[in-house]
Amino acid sequence: MEERRLSGRKRTMFQPACIEIEDESHAVLIRDCSEMGAGFEGDLDLMLGQPLRYRWGNEDFYNAKVTWIKGHRFGVEDLRGKYEFAERKPFNYRSVRIPTSRPVDIFIRGIRESAELINVSQRGFCVLLQERPEPGTLATLKSGRNAIEAATLKWSNRNQFGFTTPNPLRIDQMSALLAG
Repeated sequence: MEERRLSGRKRTMFQPACIEIEDESHAVLIRDCSEMGAGFEGDLDLMLGQPLRYRWGNEDFYNAKVTWIKGHRFGVEDLRGKYEFAERKPFNYRSVRIPTSRPVDIFIRGIRESAELINVSQRGFCVLLQERPEPGTLATLKSGRNAIEAATLKWSNRNQFGFTTPNPLRIDQMSALLAG
């Protein structure tokens, strides 16, 4: 029997993560990770052995395959073998930014502007927008039936605008924005 202290320890996390399947991004909750893989919770239609990529915070993507599924929870195995925790970036509290490219409407001072949503995080979103609002401007983002109200413009870079939300977005809210 292998001595359990010689194997890697599981790290409990409970934070937003990005799962990428065939170039489509999804928001999920990463529950834990260990030397061999990670456990997640999310509303995804998965199959055993299915390849995917995942990341959280400021981590790079990890290539993995689905090894178990139980309801909305699932586990993946890192395809490189054991994780190299020493190579990981220092822990960062910044939420993962989940990339997307979808049309949305932004309402600024009651005026509707067409925009492109380019990423979503737990604390906000980034859009491409023609109008140049000032930092501190309040806005409402609408994507289909989903709306994020009272978002505040935090930063801009050319035609990219980063908004912060008044409250952290839940995983299901992030998923709804990504799905439209």
